[in-house]
Amino acid sequence: MKCFRRLTGFTLLFTVLLGSGCQLGAPAAAQAKPATAEAVNERLVFLLVPIQNPRKQVREDVEKSLREFYTADIRWLDNVAIPQSAYYEPRRRYRSEKLLEWLQAECAQDSKTTKVVGATEKDISTTAHGVHDYGIMGLAYMGGTTCVVSSYRSKRRVGPVAVHEAGHTLGLEHCPNKGCLMRDGEGTGADIVNHKGFCSKCRSRISTWLR
Repeated sequence: MKCFRRLTGFTLLFTVLLGSGCQLGAPAAAQAKPATAEAVNERLVFLLVPIQNPRKQVREDVEKSLREFYTADIRWLDNVAIPQSAYYEPRRRYRSEKLLEWLQAECAQDSKTTKVVGATEKDISTTAHGVHDYGIMGLAYMGGTTCVVSSYRSKRRVGPVAVHEAGHTLGLEHCPNKGCLMRDGEGTGADIVNHKGFCSKCRSRISTWLR
């Protein structure tokens, strides 16, 4: 079932993961540099996809955080049922890379500056740190068009995690600078939720789309 745009949920912003084994990023399908040169004249768009009816607070936190940092059009799509093809029975949770593949196939647009952000309250996982099924808060394709975030592990961190994962889709890798939104969450996401925004280096790489 294809994702459908909920026109009544259209919101306009007037101002404007990946190393191996990353908890809040994902192994990239292909490495990519921040798209600024050829895409500088294209407006950034976030298509937000509620997966399996996340609560209103989760949806609001994701949108509010994206608004805080990015200059972009934000458009909510209709709620979608979580694909059972992503379900991992042994741990009773959902494989995030499968969710990314599904979002790419069902919701992605033919534009490098249109990003799909899936938001769910379900438990998600990936293979990381030598663990086949490692619980995470978010996953993204580096320089890609899709990412997914979950509030299962921390409801108060889902917004900053969405900003972090969106940064990965724009080509940002993990940053070593303490306090930067792109710092590796290292399992807890504490550095991300206690962030001080993007550091100057990360900001300079995607400044076209930042407030």
